[in-house]
Amino acid sequence: MLVPPIALRLSNLGSAPTDSPFEKLQPGASGHVYVGATTARMVLEYFSLIWTGFSGRLQYGLVRGHGVRSMPVRPLAEAQDVIGPYTDALVAIIEGAHSEFLEACRPILHKMNDRSKASTVRDLIVDRLRIWAEAVPGVHFHQKGQLCWICFQNNWIARVKMMDDRFAVSVSPTEASQEYNRNETPDSVETSLVEGAPATLLYLGWRTTENAPLRPDVSFVCNNIHAEPAWIWPLRGIEPPPALELEPLGPPDDGGEGERRIKLPTKRTKREA
Repeated sequence: MLVPPIALRLSNLGSAPTDSPFEKLQPGASGHVYVGATTARMVLEYFSLIWTGFSGRLQYGLVRGHGVRSMPVRPLAEAQDVIGPYTDALVAIIEGAHSEFLEACRPILHKMNDRSKASTVRDLIVDRLRIWAEAVPGVHFHQKGQLCWICFQNNWIARVKMMDDRFAVSVSPTEASQEYNRNETPDSVETSLVEGAPATLLYLGWRTTENAPLRPDVSFVCNNIHAEPAWIWPLRGIEPPPALELEPLGPPDDGGEGERRIKLPTKRTKREA
């Protein structure tokens, strides 16, 4: 039997059909449903919970969409104060992993594409970072699936990535990777932080050059909300060498004798011969 459209009318009048919150609601002759005060309160609380959850999700989505969840891009000087004591060890870890890769894979390097090489070196770096972080106070290693990161004193997070000449990294199409690239803390990473301690997200990047294939360049890169480098901290090999200051060449020293004229010998023609 079809029930006519119902307009829920909340009432605590004694003439209401029921005051039991567990009794099935029956439509009245006018198409309304009368419920008691207890039921009314339960219904209101139920819909209030629904609206709270919905509005929370809506606000969360709007905030994410406008980048408000982006973590603070702290200045380079603060990064150097916190991470500076670890830079020598980080460079040695990356260099050691790269040397291990070349030694183990040299016979098959010509069969590997660039993506396979970068992935293998990254795995070797991550393995060494895990061992190193366990013995160093203030540094923590975390991994969830394929997502790995190290945390420095809970407010600096770094992921290991191979970078190109523009200090950009390859970003997978997953939501977490895209958020990280915009310096927005993914949910999987945020759970590892102490509550109320916002973090700045970094890339610990490396790259090799033809001039020095055995010594990879290493740097920290901090992106902004537009997924562009806000600042770059070279640890080794990336800053170009300073330009040499050469004195401008002056006129040749003539020894104080003034101008000299040199007579060039002329060829003799056959007729003159």
